[in-house]
Amino acid sequence: MDDTNGFEFVAIDVETANPKRGSICSVGVTVVENGAVAGSRSWLCRPPAPLAYFERRQVAIHGIDERRVADAPTFGAVLGDVLTVIGDRPVVAHNAAFDLGAIRAACEADDAGPPTLEFGCTRVWTKRELDLADHRLPTVAGTLGVPLLRHHDAAEDARACAEVLLALAAKRGSRTVHEFARQTGTSLGRLGPGTWDGCRVVPGRG
Repeated sequence: MDDTNGFEFVAIDVETANPKRGSICSVGVTVVENGAVAGSRSWLCRPPAPLAYFERRQVAIHGIDERRVADAPTFGAVLGDVLTVIGDRPVVAHNAAFDLGAIRAACEADDAGPPTLEFGCTRVWTKRELDLADHRLPTVAGTLGVPLLRHHDAAEDARACAEVLLALAAKRGSRTVHEFARQTGTSLGRLGPGTWDGCRVVPGRG
């Protein structure tokens, strides 16, 4: 995405059915356009067949079980809808290594190539910008005054992630996600067929 397009991105969050990273059972997104939240939505989905089982610990965290996804579309179908929402915007997640890694693993479980995405990580960025005891989303959101009423609800976590980045970028006066990454001495990550490069600190930058 060209920097001249302005401060636009899509925040994303996934929830998994079991400890296997690709067992995605819910995806939430929040679209940011012109520096403001434009909307959020979420999908339930059936995890890829090899990973389609639920474990008690994960169900206790997010409340999603086999019954709730019994009539839901497959992960592959939901991913198509998610990618339509994303378009050519960069993606942002809190702990993007998990969320984007989960998408990558789910695609592998479906014997499908991963989508091509450029992504940032608010966890990486808050470690650069905020001196906190921990950088979990509830801690960061509370510090920045971002509401987070239903942690581990995919749409709610995606919205909170989006608002965290907007708050951090406002402090920097950043005009785009790419500019914010440069200002914080980081580079955006990339996911694609044969490509897996995380959002990270760049030595000597920032």
